[in-house]
Amino acid sequence: SKPAAAAASPAAPASGPTPAAAAPASTSDSAPILSPEAAPPGTWVAVKVRRPQVAEDTLQDLALLRRVVALVGLTHTEQGMKLTLNDLVDELERTTREEIDFCVELRNLERFHSLLFDQPGVESPVPYPQLSTDDVLVMEYVEGPLISEKAAIRAHGWDLAKLGHAIAESYVTQVVDNGFFHADPHGGNIVVRDGKIVWIDLGMVGTLTVSQRALITKAMKAAVENDPFLMMEALLGATRQGSEVDYGALLEKLSLLLAQYMSENLSDINIGQLLTDILEILRKQDLSLPPEYTLLARSMLAIEGVLSDVAPNESIVKIIQTHIQRREFTWASVETKAREFGAAVLSSTESAAHLPTQMSHTLQMLNRGQLKVNADVEVEDRIIAALYSVCGTLGMALISAGLFIGSSMLCWTNMEPKLLGVPLLGALGYIGAFVLGSYVVWRNIKIRHKQKNLEL
Repeated sequence: SKPAAAAASPAAPASGPTPAAAAPASTSDSAPILSPEAAPPGTWVAVKVRRPQVAEDTLQDLALLRRVVALVGLTHTEQGMKLTLNDLVDELERTTREEIDFCVELRNLERFHSLLFDQPGVESPVPYPQLSTDDVLVMEYVEGPLISEKAAIRAHGWDLAKLGHAIAESYVTQVVDNGFFHADPHGGNIVVRDGKIVWIDLGMVGTLTVSQRALITKAMKAAVENDPFLMMEALLGATRQGSEVDYGALLEKLSLLLAQYMSENLSDINIGQLLTDILEILRKQDLSLPPEYTLLARSMLAIEGVLSDVAPNESIVKIIQTHIQRREFTWASVETKAREFGAAVLSSTESAAHLPTQMSHTLQMLNRGQLKVNADVEVEDRIIAALYSVCGTLGMALISAGLFIGSSMLCWTNMEPKLLGVPLLGALGYIGAFVLGSYVVWRNIKIRHKQKNLEL
């Protein structure tokens, strides 16, 4: 290990801030810097040390888990949705490796800190890369109450509502603008220092590509503007299809869902419940989200929990709406829309130029009898059930009529045996015709009565 790192270890004099925290994979403490290479001597820093044998034991557990998955393969839920255990283990392994490799968290700290330059009132610990190794992480010591410690925050005279707004604004900026967000933003990972928000513990972060951010922005815009078609486009672009998608049913369910939520005030919308309902709709359509989006959904639930505790009147949906509107009026957004409009005009012009040729080819195929039309007509289950019921009733009525006519013809014969001067077989036919006819009449009366009750 580096000498400077050793100088900043917990073995240094113990007078100063109290130990920070402990976790199964690591332990955190505070210590003063004795070497002048990184910072002025006596500067207190937070030191995070990985526990011995954690990496080796974790990798062995993951290898064993992979063997089990290889034996199990695929499993099914009661609803029939297929779950790939390999994807689950891949995501578990990725996040676990990031948690136990402090070089990854160091890079996360450096990147996250560099992206906060345009967010006033929001900070993160300054990392010390020259003092850090893969099993020791040294960063600025942050002292202050957690965002969940409301009494201590009020004692300092800080406004919880403003702090909640700063948290929400910073989080949306991380997701929409930076594509690099805190993936575990619970109350224990947000500190208030000098009235400013400090994001700590960057062991778990989420990364989004430009295209993924565009899809997320589209989905957020669709939710705010109550546009189910735009929401469906965004979800289909973000998900993986397990089987054939019923686009009509998907659009209908999204329309009903957005209408239900948009009838409320923006401040009253529960973003966590909205996400849960959307995920349920996707599950029923056998659509699965990649890990990046599920991580985002989980972190969004956590941030909403923080806001509901700290600033109940603050709405993450309102922040998203304001953020999207502000982005649409930037020069970069106008330039992007102009390029998209130009590309759409060019594509439409090319399509219009090819239209006469395509129409001519279509008419030629029609004249030759080569044109085929495939149609997929979806009929509701209740309509099919009604058709079955009508066909069954009609069949019984025809059988009753046939029995009556056949029995009448038998009565003109001298067939033995006879009952009251009538052939026995004819008499039984009359009885059967009467029973079936009576049942058909009773069934029709019952159905009409049920329909009248439904109309009322």
